Amino acid sequence: MHFNYTEKWYVFILLLILCQFPIFAVALETDTHKKINEYITANTLNGFSLDAYLKNQLNFSNGIEEEFTSNKTKKVWEWVQFGGEYEDIPYWWMPYLRSVNHFHNPLTGQGFSGIWGTEFLAGESSIQWSQEPIGTQSPGGHYSWFDVREYFYNALTSTNKTDREKNFTDTFRGLGQLMHLVEDLSVPEHTRDDGHYIFYNYEKWVKETIKTIADISQFTPIYFDSSAIGNPNPLAPVPVANLFDTKQYNGTNPIITTYYSQNYFQRTIGLSEYTNANFLSPDTMLTADFPYPNWSSIYEYEEIIDNTGEKRTYLGKFKDGENINHLAAGRLFYKYLPSPLRHLGLKLDKRVYSDYAQKLIPRAVGYSAGLLDYFFRGKMVAGISELFYDSFCNIIGIKMPYIQNSTNKDAMGPGNLIVSYQYKLPGGGEFIYGTSDEKPLNESIGSSYISSSAFTFNFNNPIPPNAQEIKLTLIFKGKLGNEGIYPYNNEFAVAAQVLPAINNNCSVTYREFESLVIVYPGWQKVAFSYLKINGEYRYEPLPENQVYVFDYQNVHPIYIFEPDTVMTIWCEDSYRNLPVKTGDWAKTILYDFFGGRLRTVIFNGSKTVYDDITGENLGPCNNCNDAEHIEYFSKFEPHCERLTPWEEPPPPP
Repeated sequence: MHFNYTEKWYVFILLLILCQFPIFAVALETDTHKKINEYITANTLNGFSLDAYLKNQLNFSNGIEEEFTSNKTKKVWEWVQFGGEYEDIPYWWMPYLRSVNHFHNPLTGQGFSGIWGTEFLAGESSIQWSQEPIGTQSPGGHYSWFDVREYFYNALTSTNKTDREKNFTDTFRGLGQLMHLVEDLSVPEHTRDDGHYIFYNYEKWVKETIKTIADISQFTPIYFDSSAIGNPNPLAPVPVANLFDTKQYNGTNPIITTYYSQNYFQRTIGLSEYTNANFLSPDTMLTADFPYPNWSSIYEYEEIIDNTGEKRTYLGKFKDGENINHLAAGRLFYKYLPSPLRHLGLKLDKRVYSDYAQKLIPRAVGYSAGLLDYFFRGKMVAGISELFYDSFCNIIGIKMPYIQNSTNKDAMGPGNLIVSYQYKLPGGGEFIYGTSDEKPLNESIGSSYISSSAFTFNFNNPIPPNAQEIKLTLIFKGKLGNEGIYPYNNEFAVAAQVLPAINNNCSVTYREFESLVIVYPGWQKVAFSYLKINGEYRYEPLPENQVYVFDYQNVHPIYIFEPDTVMTIWCEDSYRNLPVKTGDWAKTILYDFFGGRLRTVIFNGSKTVYDDITGENLGPCNNCNDAEHIEYFSKFEPHCERLTPWEEPPPPP
């Protein structure tokens, strides 16, 4: 990379400024974000458990302990934790270029205005940052709401393990980064346009105080009312923006920030509004830029601060929103300042930070838990499904008589539905993944209601009859409540529900003269099977890779048949049936043709030889399992006339 002279000076000045403010825009310390995210993923909060969701709706047997690998391997909860940390720690050469987008002033709708308001290192509102279009959030990676939605959908529908795991890691990491943005709005500096350029502040105090998950558990979370989170928000397309700002507080009505209707622990105010209206930051101490907290809401008092009896003046807040005992502390010269300058004599100390934390940490936890709950809110139930099979008992599709929307409150649709599946082959090994075709959902299904139509999904690749550990997942992509904009390519909600465990119960009835393989004279190849599948007789063309063309110069062609197969050889104008008993496993049948007529037949692996005319048991088959020592039986000449009472099959298609 080459820099011109001007660019070199710009980089030098930037580095010089950043060195002067080493903790600029760090928000809650990354260790605190990690602990909050870990606590949320490990617990049931406001009725939502990520662990239960993963087990019940996605069939992750290990829940949050499930491991996914991208460039490293981590468990689900560790990826969420990792995201909480790395939203503030991007690449080494751009330490603050993401953090400047972690601010939101609810009074202006703007983000960070830059160092000392100069627009240098200014950023956009964290609401806009969190809802950047797919692939545009930069620098430091793409982890906006829309990016993470796409990662989740791709993870559910990926057909190879590498892509699936990469998308799941980006999903859980991205959720951790989005939760980080919500948590930052519990920091007064981030809602009052204050770059906090000092070396000891609220975030440092929280880091020193909250060292373990147990330290977080002492705070009872306060949540955003889940019934109101989906209301339209004028600031962004996805209503999750309500967690940030509901546009109710306008600088004149601070009482609204502490209003609750029925449940004290359920609020309907954005976190930035609550924090902005009720708390101070180092550079916004009762200044004109922010109408609240206001001097009219405050009382002064003295408090002993150490064992020597030393006293300090504190400001308490008793109205206009939240009541706070220690809103600010007076410096030594505070009392000697004239009223217009008294704000210059204020500071925030550990007692202030302790009071702040008692109010703000519960909301940092509860509101970011609300984001996780909202992301995974979509729920569906599929009507009792019917599997479709081909003639070889491969599962080729599934029919659902209806889809029920089990999402609380939100309507589902329009949008699209798809089924993903996975299975293993006998002997273990990796899962094999696949998907069905996509089907439109052309209606909006109200909460708890069912669709007016059925859905039939055709699998792009069949599931073989010997598949094990089969799992099918129904996936919705489209409009859910107020989330999602047609055509649902860039802005969409996602819901997923694993279907009840299935087994391949297809029954191909292999009994004598009910299962036939047909050879047509002149074709010199096996072309059709006449099978009885689930009680229904029908002809089925053999897959192209299973059609064997007979070579009369190489008189020992091989073809694989299923157990208890009956082979029909067509010759002249009639046909001949040869009953075959091949045991419990597929056997190899060798033909020996001479002059277009069947000469001898032996069934490799058979235990018994049958008379090809009468069906009489002729005794054990010697050396039948030794392919290199085939004993040919030429005792019986073939006959082409139909033998009764064997039923003649219908003409082939």
